[in-house]
Amino acid sequence: MGKKDAAVPRGREVLKLARPLAGIKRLLNHDPFISDLAALLTDVKPVIYIDIEDSHWPYLSDLCEKLRLKYVFPEGLHPEVTNPHNLFHLRPGKKHIIIGKEAGKVEKAARYWTRLGSVPWGIALGYPECCVKHYTGWKKDTTDPDIMRHIYMNTRRKDELSFKLNNTWNLYSQSRNSLKETSDFRKMDSLNPSGLQFVQVISWHPCSYDCRKSLAAADKIYDFMLHYVPEHAALLKKRLSKPVVMLDKYHFVAFNGFIDGRTLYHAGTAEPRTLIGDGVNAIIARLSKPHTREGVSRIDIPALISALGEPKAFTLNFTAEKGK
Repeated sequence: MGKKDAAVPRGREVLKLARPLAGIKRLLNHDPFISDLAALLTDVKPVIYIDIEDSHWPYLSDLCEKLRLKYVFPEGLHPEVTNPHNLFHLRPGKKHIIIGKEAGKVEKAARYWTRLGSVPWGIALGYPECCVKHYTGWKKDTTDPDIMRHIYMNTRRKDELSFKLNNTWNLYSQSRNSLKETSDFRKMDSLNPSGLQFVQVISWHPCSYDCRKSLAAADKIYDFMLHYVPEHAALLKKRLSKPVVMLDKYHFVAFNGFIDGRTLYHAGTAEPRTLIGDGVNAIIARLSKPHTREGVSRIDIPALISALGEPKAFTLNFTAEKGK
């Protein structure tokens, strides 16, 4: 990031900017991820919150200084609390930080830090109110483990979904922190060495895949990426524009292909890798029929959903909009 920039920790993705941002020529795509930083700098979100290790602080403090961002460590306001929701990722040596352009909004969000997952906390972070209420309602219903099915059921136009709202990679905030879910999350994370959390445009779960407020926010975030990190934006578009056959958040299959009517055309499966077993892969192989184009197969979607059994699968047809 230039001679005066803080050293980048090893093993982190560095994004080269197409044009300087407050004199910055490179960004670390980690705490904050570029999607969150873009949301903050485009005023989609008034604040962002992340957890960091001490070794990351030189980079982050330098970034805040260059971008003139304010911050607070909420533990300082709540010294009696160290991990308000027993979050499995907040291991010893890590701490939360809340960052924003305006000190007042940062301090306001910090007051709700002990109420992670509540409506006031979500609104303080700038998420659309409709999405916050949908998410918190799902969070309270402990009998339902799958928020993506909820979102799908709440979506009116299901035929084509914007890749910008693809949240299949964003598993952390879908976890209920049970022992089984923590184990499943870690298993799936280990299958995807490139990481899960940063493959996203928006960092929240929309109330529906056609939520106008989330789509408008996603457009702003993605336009920022196109302007400053076009190569990363193009990679995100490629990775998120995939049809997905979904059983639940840890058991689904993304395809390199597209959907036309009731037929899925594909050239194999795509990332992320999930906990789908050999039985599902065998069903996909059995139902995949040769297409006229070499290397491409076709699957009858109703036949696939029927063969997968219960819970009944559904398709999320994430596509790339023309001209973007």
